[in-house]
Amino acid sequence: MGRTKEELKEGAEWNADGSLQKVKFEWMGKGNRIHKTWDNTILGHLEISGQTLVVEVNSANRAKKIREQIEKRLGIHATHLSTTSRTPEESLAKREKQVKAAPPQFGGAKPLNPELEKQVAARLQEEVKGWIHTKIPALSGRTPLEAVADPDGKEMVEALILGWERVLEGPGFPGQIRPDIDELRRLLNLPVAIGTTIH
Repeated sequence: MGRTKEELKEGAEWNADGSLQKVKFEWMGKGNRIHKTWDNTILGHLEISGQTLVVEVNSANRAKKIREQIEKRLGIHATHLSTTSRTPEESLAKREKQVKAAPPQFGGAKPLNPELEKQVAARLQEEVKGWIHTKIPALSGRTPLEAVADPDGKEMVEALILGWERVLEGPGFPGQIRPDIDELRRLLNLPVAIGTTIH
């Protein structure tokens, strides 16, 4: 389920006259094809700033779908200005920049109950392992397991994993719950990071 109207208002920025200045929210879809226990999936991110609406998605198919939805709802009140795309490397660089710029979110948080932390970590690890069987737009619709079969695909998978590791090392990520990326590397027959101990 998405955020309520009240939650969206709380996270929005307002002008002095009470008019909306900026608000960010997610484009949600019901269920999840990969993770059957999930109630919904985030399909994209939208930001309204003044008279401008910017949508960010991770595939051309989703871009087409959300544009159709916007045009259906707003009709002549909206004009499509442009569509841009980024390479996987550019996307990773942007994510790293956002993480570095964001204030730490977990510094003052209370640690989780050890048993709950263990359960959350186990579920996170299962989802990380499931990623190797997920079709990734950046890999031309192939799964990481399929992509590593050729040199170019292998290089792309390694770049994605490296970007993932950089994000996990950045500020704002809860240190006590981190997925074991080395297990992911082993499942894909990729080199394990230097200095890592295999149990």
